[in-house]
Formats: sequence, C-alpha cells, structure tokens
Amino acid sequence: MDHLMYTIAPLYPVTPTWERVYQSIKSSNEESKRKQSWKAAVDFLYKEFGKGFFDTCGHNHPISLKLTTNLFQIDDLIEFTETLARLKKMDPDNYSVLLDKLKPRKKCQAEGIPFSDILRAFSKQGFNVKFLKEIEKRKNPDIELIDSVSGESILVEVSQLRQSPDQQSIQEQHRLLSNTFLFHGFDLPKACKQLQPLKGEDMERIINQIKLIKDKAADSEEFVAYEDEFIRMAVAHPRQLHKLDEWCAERNIQRNSMEGLQVNYNDTPRLVDNSKIEAEIKQLPTDRPGFVYIPVSILYFLSMSVPDTAISIMDQLVSFPHCIGISLYASSCGTLLPEGLIEVGNTRRSIKTINGITRHLLFIGNPCFNQQLSLQTLAKFQNCLI
Repeated sequence: MDHLMYTIAPLYPVTPTWERVYQSIKSSNEESKRKQSWKAAVDFLYKEFGKGFFDTCGHNHPISLKLTTNLFQIDDLIEFTETLARLKKMDPDNYSVLLDKLKPRKKCQAEGIPFSDILRAFSKQGFNVKFLKEIEKRKNPDIELIDSVSGESILVEVSQLRQSPDQQSIQEQHRLLSNTFLFHGFDLPKACKQLQPLKGEDMERIINQIKLIKDKAADSEEFVAYEDEFIRMAVAHPRQLHKLDEWCAERNIQRNSMEGLQVNYNDTPRLVDNSKIEAEIKQLPTDRPGFVYIPVSILYFLSMSVPDTAISIMDQLVSFPHCIGISLYASSCGTLLPEGLIEVGNTRRSIKTINGITRHLLFIGNPCFNQQLSLQTLAKFQNCLI
C-alpha cells in the first residue's frame, strides 16, 4: 500500500479553548480599534462564563459557536456582549435571570439566545426588556416589553419549534453513516445514497458493511461496491478512481457525496394542526397585549409557503384578540434568498443581514387584536420586526 495511505486521515474538529480564542485575536489582521473591541467582548464572556466554560459547555453551545466558528461575525459578537454588559450595569437582577438561561447549552439554545435577540432588537427601539420569573398556578409569559416613553407594555411568550421525531431520526441516521465513512480506517474516495430508513439491526448491519468495504478497498487497492434495498455505496482505492466515477455516473450519485433521506422541513402543519400556537397564546393573560415569538429552523423558511403559513396561523389568531400576532424567526450565516421587506395586510416578511448574520422573520398580525395600545407604541413595536 502507498505510504501516503497511512498519513491521510479525516479531519477532526479542534477543541476550542480560551487560549485559542485569544490567539485568533492576536494573529488577526483586523485594525487596532476593532481588535480592542473584539478582545473586550471575549474578556467579558470569559469573566461571565468562567475559565472552564469550554470544558463543560458541550457540543454546539451557542456561546461557544459565537466565539469560535466565524471571524466574519466579529461585529455581531461585539454587539451581543455590549448589550449584555449594558444590561448588567443598568439592571443586574434582570441580567442574572438572562445569564442563568445562557450558561446551560440546552437552555441557551431554547431560551438564552432567543431572549438575547429580543433584548437587542427591542432595546434599540426604546423598550425596556424585563425577563419574568415563573409564578406557580398563573399564566406565565416570558418577557415584558415596556415602552420607555408611553409606559405601555407588551407581554411576550417565547417558544422554540424543535425538530420533529422524523427529522431527528433522519438526521441521526445520516450522522451515523457519515461518521463511519469519515472516521473508520483511511479517508478514501467514496459515494453513498441511502434509499430507505435504517434502524436497529439494519443500521448495525450497514455500518459493519461500510467498514468491510472500506477495509477491503484499502487493503486490496480495489474498487468495492455494495447495494441492497436500503443503500447504495462504493469505495475506491485512488488507483481505481475511474471505476468509482463510472459507478457514480450510472446511478446519478456524485463522488464523495453521502446522500441521506429527504427531510420535510415545512413545519406549518406542526404549528397549526398540533395546537402549538394555541398552547403558547394561552400563556398570555387575556387582559393585556401579548405577542408570541417562535425561533424556527432556517430550513423551514426555505421550505414554507408564506401565504399558506400566514393564512393558517391567522385563522387561529382571530380566536385570541389579546394577541398582537406571531413572529417566526431564524438566523443564518448568509442566505439563498435576497434581502428585502414585504408587507401585505397584517403580514410582514423580512430578510436582513446585520453584522454578518442574516435574520429571517415572518410576522403574522392578528386582524382582531382589540387591546388598548397607542399607535406610537404599536409603531415602535412593529419597527423591531426586521
């Protein structure tokens, strides 16, 4: 076997550390003033989250990702920490409630980041943002927005739309197959397409089969393929690459791709048919203006029909006249859709890139909203929905 085969290995992610974060700042080509702001942001988070944060935060903690994944989002990191620092100085008790939601990974994903996003968006427009503690045996909204001029307030219920069991299952199957291809043995040219769901004994059998064909291709310097009703896959020694390309062309599979099953990300039926929206609105007291904010997957935004989604949600809103409306929200690094703002009646669709983050928002207003709220406060509220 070629000596090179022994030296090529899959790339594993580097474990982040505070030292590496500070080294990124030191070695960057950013101008001096921006580097100072960047370092100040990291200093703040280091103090708040502690020296051992990266040792205990777990995989994909949002704060870890903000610190380590994309140097083009430095401005967003700076704004994020400046907002936290300002809240800590002006309202330490309120800040402590938010910090408790930012430290644990799952709570940060479900509450900490959405709460922080609301804090940033609404405080810019002159709202004081209060994070509310739960009170037993009472309806418990999450946040109170207080107009600093009029004194009027709007209650907010935040509820994340998590992946469905089917979405989770399909992604987990793809993860298991991909990891076996990537991390077992040598990193050889390959191709794979899953045809049917794999669970239990079938998944175990296919994983073992991947290992067998990878080992055989490496040891015998061959092209090796395997197909059944669940999967099509092939691996080739570099000297047999032409055979892999022929196999891929015949099956319309791209070399080095690992195609999983198709996932349905249009979650509008889950929101409407499963009474999720109704359940969230019922957390809002009926005698005060309220609002529901639901972070969703960016893939949902790319899959949904905006008119159908707006109509379906509005049909439910009319039964709750104390609710101003529903916001579906997602963020992404870049987007396949152009920036813009479209308003039709009570519906607003916004795509806007700020500090390297593209923010997608669909607001569906309630045409039957009947709570007392001044036009000034309502307009200020709507200006935050971008």
